[in-house]
Amino acid sequence: MIDLGHIALILAFVAAVCCAIASVVSTRKGSGRFAAAARIGVLAVAVLYTVAVAAMVYAFVTKDFSLKIVSENTSTDLSAAYSFTAMYADKSGSMFFWGWLVSLLAAVLVLQRRNSDRPVMPYAIVILAVVEAFFLALVTLVANVFQRNPVPPSEGFGLNPLLQNFGMLLHPPLLYIGFAAFAVVFAYAMASLIARRPAKEWIGGIRRWTLFAWCTLGLGNLLGMWWSYNELGWGGIWA
Repeated sequence: MIDLGHIALILAFVAAVCCAIASVVSTRKGSGRFAAAARIGVLAVAVLYTVAVAAMVYAFVTKDFSLKIVSENTSTDLSAAYSFTAMYADKSGSMFFWGWLVSLLAAVLVLQRRNSDRPVMPYAIVILAVVEAFFLALVTLVANVFQRNPVPPSEGFGLNPLLQNFGMLLHPPLLYIGFAAFAVVFAYAMASLIARRPAKEWIGGIRRWTLFAWCTLGLGNLLGMWWSYNELGWGGIWA
């Protein structure tokens, strides 16, 4: 499972780079074939990234301490629910999870607008593919999330007690969903400006995405306030 996830993540990075190149070519030459290939590339990245996430979740739930990120954030006495949240408990895991959400929402945008906004979508796909490639480069080249322990320990370090809270199940995912949705908003808005589309033609099309991103971030912040006040008090500042 670990090898499958690692290979899928590397292939997702390659697919994201190829997707960006294909989309650039389609904008330069007006090629429908390259535009179609770029759309398929976005979907391929989402599928491959999902395979990698599934492999990572399996490793956390089964407490596979041969994986460094698992041994550093879980232990044998950690419940299954918090074993899942441990996946995004550190920096590399957070980037891994965040990038996955970007790939999913990018795929949703492509499917949603596959037959509309043809002058805009190639530019939006370029931007989203570059964003996805950036995240994938971080978790494959800079900090390999599938790095193995030379000698697998018999016990892990466990999850920080402050993170073993109900807020950990909802607060980070809501924030990352909001961040990922705003990446889609940014890509679509920038693409519309690059394509020189009048505001009245594109603002309405991205309004629901903006509201969705804003609402998930707002709800995530509210849960974060409750979590912080519940765990640490923070001098009453969140109250």
